[in-house]
Amino acid sequence: MRNNLHFCFLILFFKTGVVLGQYCQTPATPSVSGTAVTCGQSASITATGSSGTYRWFNAPSGGTLLDTGATFTSPNLTSNTTYYVEAQGQGGGSGSFSGTSTTLTSYTTGGTGTFTFSNTPTGATGNATLTVYYRGDLNSGSEYIDYFGEGNTYLGISNYTSQCSGGWGSRSFTISAANINSWASNGSITIFADAMSSVNAICSHSFQTYGVLSYSYSTVTFCSSNRAPAAVTLNPLPAPQITLSGPNAFCNGDSLGLTSSYSYGNQWTGGDTNATIFVNSATTLQAVHTASNGCISSPSNPVTTNVFPLPAAPIISNLTPLSGCANDTTFLQSSIPNSIQWSNGDTLATTAATTQGTYFATHTDINGCTSLPSNTLNVIVNPAPIIASASTPNICLGLTTPFNANVQLGNTNNASISSVAWSFGDNNTGNTLN
Repeated sequence: MRNNLHFCFLILFFKTGVVLGQYCQTPATPSVSGTAVTCGQSASITATGSSGTYRWFNAPSGGTLLDTGATFTSPNLTSNTTYYVEAQGQGGGSGSFSGTSTTLTSYTTGGTGTFTFSNTPTGATGNATLTVYYRGDLNSGSEYIDYFGEGNTYLGISNYTSQCSGGWGSRSFTISAANINSWASNGSITIFADAMSSVNAICSHSFQTYGVLSYSYSTVTFCSSNRAPAAVTLNPLPAPQITLSGPNAFCNGDSLGLTSSYSYGNQWTGGDTNATIFVNSATTLQAVHTASNGCISSPSNPVTTNVFPLPAAPIISNLTPLSGCANDTTFLQSSIPNSIQWSNGDTLATTAATTQGTYFATHTDINGCTSLPSNTLNVIVNPAPIIASASTPNICLGLTTPFNANVQLGNTNNASISSVAWSFGDNNTGNTLN
């Protein structure tokens, strides 16, 4: 197997410095498998089989760095998503920087200004040395320059030197690695020089100054493997569970309630969206749920309904006259001999009607369905006559006397009187008293 080594040589030319010798070993492409989760949930994916730092992205190249580490946990997902992981290796070395700044020349009494070091690397491993050089009207203890680093960090002052015709004076300052790394973060370092007001422009200039900066630093390089994809597939939400209000087969004219286990976001076959719907016909229905985040469930199990027709209504008839006297009974009969319900509460094929009123019957079949009402029969009960008044003749003892009384009858139905019969206590009736 070929060793997968990648050597990176970096040569940086500063104004007066060179850095050499950095490399890193490219890691193997990570191994990672896709996964499946329920829509709306997060996915956890783990990469293995490589060294270095695992880095997760949202694109096969470029893209956004999402996380680092062997295991990546996605946000809650509402669509299928593919993530990509690479392994990043690291190399490094050391170097030294030595740079000479630009030269500042001031023509102003008590002048100020800056000089700059370019291409300054970060990663300083120890203190830096800044040696400043200066000349001009700086020949006494009251004629000097204050030096400041970035952020108004005070470094020190110059010593005095020969005026004008003398050579360059110098002084060295120590700068911490932390300051160097902070100041060099934008690629250059600027030093600020501030001369006392007694430094005069008597040498065709008031002063000149520049600096030499040197420090050691460490270098880091990175190299990355190819990216491996990890697909996250979303499973639908659990299907709604459908609860029925009764048997799925019912009688014509009745209805059946179907209730989804989801209180919102339902879509029924036929277009209804309520959690509970009512069905009054033979059909097959399913429900699908859509959550507020857009995730969709599997369809529910289908519910098939069946509608039983109503049985035929019975035909009722009277076995005795419909009109009678008090204490008489009228017998009514159904054309269907069983499973009968009369309007007076009887359940036999024949019922005895003893009260005046309208009678009808219904029939219930083996499916529990009840027919429409039968035809109706009106039973009439006539009350007994009432004797309003009577007068009797003179009776002669021992003689047969016709008993022709003057009798007036009252009747609540205003019916005519067809005959009158008297009872004389001898178990005989008639109009003659013996």
